[in-house]
Amino acid sequence: MDLSVVVCTYNRAELLAETLDALLRQVVPAELHWEILVMDNNSRDRTREVVGRFERVGAVPVRYMFEGRQGLCHARNSGVKHSRGAIVAFTDDDVRPAGDWAHGVILAMREHAADGVGGRVLPRWALPPPEWLLGNTGLLGLLALLESEECSRIERGKGARILGANMAFRRDLFDAVGGFNTSLGRIGTKLSGGEDTEFVSRAVEAGKVLVYDPRLVVSHYVGPYRMRKSYFRKWRFDAAENEGMQPSDICAPRVLGIPLYVFRLLAKQLALWLKALATRDPGAFQRELAIVDSIGFLVGCARNRVRSRREGGMNGPSG
Repeated sequence: MDLSVVVCTYNRAELLAETLDALLRQVVPAELHWEILVMDNNSRDRTREVVGRFERVGAVPVRYMFEGRQGLCHARNSGVKHSRGAIVAFTDDDVRPAGDWAHGVILAMREHAADGVGGRVLPRWALPPPEWLLGNTGLLGLLALLESEECSRIERGKGARILGANMAFRRDLFDAVGGFNTSLGRIGTKLSGGEDTEFVSRAVEAGKVLVYDPRLVVSHYVGPYRMRKSYFRKWRFDAAENEGMQPSDICAPRVLGIPLYVFRLLAKQLALWLKALATRDPGAFQRELAIVDSIGFLVGCARNRVRSRREGGMNGPSG
């Protein structure tokens, strides 16, 4: 089989139906053999029923698989394991790929002689977005949006990126560099990320050819809840907490497992935020998010210390 499209899903049955509908409407040559694999990561809604409907009517094979280990990376890795295509493409359960996306993945791989490709992720706003959001490129990045007209090879430390909503890799790349890091990415309602970036970085470090091609286009649904400041606070906290929980070899003075520099940074950020509020600085919300980020990292470090001590006690000598 030429291509497997893996869609990981968690409690988004209605949006998933739109994604599958867009995939089944793909314009592909008759000789292209491909499949759609839906990885259900413990959904409690009508996901199984929705997929079953597309299994019965789709001209392209649609398969349903269940992954009980909670976490986007567990679902993606399981999708790689159970897929049959020489190329494994990924999109999300709130995304609509353009009509030529599946065939475009194959063409881009051939044209660039690439081990992996990615492309544009454009917004599909549920409501007109607020001005404070549209004018902030940093916040738009947190919505997993990506728009660049320049085709470029992914290089270490350079600007081009590949995001999980629109990416594809040759199967042998996973044999060479391993799967997605299961300590990263979304886990249930936790809004952590970074698993796609980490995987791409690992592949680049291994000398693999990865290319951003703007001709590969998907549209990403942005619901009303993702246009609220509370969403961005939660995103930054969850991501920073997860970062703080990762093992670290950084040598720095610590208190209760928390690097002292975090407390100094937090004090500085608090002062800058208060100043921004007093002067009605439009960047005040960005200052606030920096504080949320530091608090999340602090909490993650503390949780990592508790976890390490617990595991050390479990593995230690018995008396």
